[in-house]
Amino acid sequence: MKIGIIGAIDTEIALYLQNMDIHTKSEYIKRTFYEGAFNGREVVVSAAGMGKVNAAATAQAMISEYKVDCIIVSGVAGGMDKSLHIGDTVIADKVYYHDLDLFLFEDHPKVKGGCFIPDEKLVSVLKNASPKEHNGKIVTGTAVTGDAFIETDGREEINAKFSPMCTDMETAAIAHICFVYDIPFAAVRSISDTEEESGFDTFEANCKKAAKSSYLVVESIIEKL
Repeated sequence: MKIGIIGAIDTEIALYLQNMDIHTKSEYIKRTFYEGAFNGREVVVSAAGMGKVNAAATAQAMISEYKVDCIIVSGVAGGMDKSLHIGDTVIADKVYYHDLDLFLFEDHPKVKGGCFIPDEKLVSVLKNASPKEHNGKIVTGTAVTGDAFIETDGREEINAKFSPMCTDMETAAIAHICFVYDIPFAAVRSISDTEEESGFDTFEANCKKAAKSSYLVVESIIEKL
């Protein structure tokens, strides 16, 4: 199995690059793709850039150009559920766009209720991860995606509509591309900011810590995927 691993920014893929045996480094669609071996698995790793369009373009390249068999989104997210704290990790079992009207999914390609469902096998394996250095809790739940950094504006409406555990700017777009191509996907997102500890400064201060939490979950279980 050839696994694609996508982060949004360099911080989110740094530990993968440090700990994989890189065979090939190539430039495609103005991004860098690293191919090699990681914990006994063939992987392709890339930082997509923030936002839905960047994420979708990178997922498309992973599938069409690099021929991955599945994609894992690894990185950070904003905590939406009040039970989550910085460093906790969410394994998504449902993924929505929070900034698109769900009626747009009534036409081709139909997405039932506007919800993308991560691959059950990948989720099942990831749920059994027990990384030794991970200090936060690991939970399963809904992730939402939109092209906005959520602080206070929109938080109440998003929570009322989706009851998400976390929010980010890439996962649903990657899930959407995987849905179209029938490629299994999963998402592992660790919390970098919350309602109580919010703002871009908080995100920047905790991004590296949260990215490590996500990495540790994937690293501990990837050989079983």
